[in-house]
Amino acid sequence: MNLFTAAGLTALTETVFFRVLGYRNRRALVLVALVNLLTNIALNLSLGLLELPAGLPGLISLPVIAGEVLVIAAEYILLAPELGRGRRLLLLCVIANCLSFGLGLIIALFL
Repeated sequence: MNLFTAAGLTALTETVFFRVLGYRNRRALVLVALVNLLTNIALNLSLGLLELPAGLPGLISLPVIAGEVLVIAAEYILLAPELGRGRRLLLLCVIANCLSFGLGLIIALFL
């Protein structure tokens, strides 16, 4: 899967997740999509500089997990001014990233 397809799929997954959980404001949803595009592309470009093992070992390696944690922090910081700071937003960022990571993992393993 190419970089932009992965970023688009991540943005779509996480934006739909926030929409389903009650975020209806167009501005908020556009922000969620843009933040996800930005963080996903940044993470994948950064990981592309590393020589990670192929297959599952590379997909669940320490650099990938550490990168996902940084992405969650960045998304929380970028979304909080619009969506409101607090544990709920942090939890939603964690769950949304787990969903999109899981979907990406499934696609990577079966394609």
